Amino acid sequence: MEMKIDFLCIGAQKSGTSWLYKNLQEIKEFSLPQVKEIHYFDRDSQYPSPTKKSFIKRISNPKHVIKALGSILKSILQGKIHKAKFVFKWNFAREYNDNWYLSLFNNLEGYKGEITPSYSILNVEDIKEMHKLLPGVKLVLMLRNPIERAWSHYRSDINEKFRVDVNNINSIEIIEFMKTDEQVLRSNYLRTIKNYLEVFEEEQILIGFYDAIKNSPEDLIKDVINHICGENSIDISHLNLNQITSISRNKIDCPKEVLEYLKEVNYYQIKELSGEYGGYFTKWYNELYLEDKPNKHKKYPSTIKLEKA
Repeated sequence: MEMKIDFLCIGAQKSGTSWLYKNLQEIKEFSLPQVKEIHYFDRDSQYPSPTKKSFIKRISNPKHVIKALGSILKSILQGKIHKAKFVFKWNFAREYNDNWYLSLFNNLEGYKGEITPSYSILNVEDIKEMHKLLPGVKLVLMLRNPIERAWSHYRSDINEKFRVDVNNINSIEIIEFMKTDEQVLRSNYLRTIKNYLEVFEEEQILIGFYDAIKNSPEDLIKDVINHICGENSIDISHLNLNQITSISRNKIDCPKEVLEYLKEVNYYQIKELSGEYGGYFTKWYNELYLEDKPNKHKKYPSTIKLEKA
């Protein structure tokens, strides 16, 4: 019997995907893997994925092995034996193929899916592979003002990966970080939408907004649930929807030079997205480029379908 996976959240990084993972996990009708980001469709070496195809390269990489064993030990000490087994299978599979990927969902019940933000940077050929394996899957693309997203990603990388005080880095170095291919792709929403629409039908794709986690979280989670399974009666009263799960420890504002650079390189796409779809895209455009003051009382749709406004 064909294994059915109901949904994938395909990005974007620093745009509320952890919030979505946490809340869907707490809904009894939904089942997600023990590891949030599976990184199956982006496992090719051209992508910055932690899961590469080559078993030899993985087990010969001390950082990979130490991190994996640490996660397994932590799960065991917490009494999470199922998670420990899952993490072992995820990290030390001899081959990452379709059968392996589908087997990760074997013991899950209800509406099944996974969340990997890096799927937003896939090229069309890899999206075709996704469609070939999961032709009817529903896709959720969580988006955030690309300037805020890029700055949040920078702070996170500096704090967590490099342990560097952001106050000691000048604007030129920050801008160089923003110019890297990985960063450009993660904020290129036009490319993501275009690539997925070349392969999937419009009705399979829902865009949700990070802004809605603050402004209308109940509407957002209801829209996502309805998109995935077409149900409006699933109980969400127990969810703590106002809690944003990923909070940066470094609250420093984006330097003016970096902000101006990001505004310049994102102008075209934000303007086009605003004209094409409206909603929060228009809010971003108006506040960034028309210098409209934020209107706390104006309500925007928490999600949009990929249909022209």
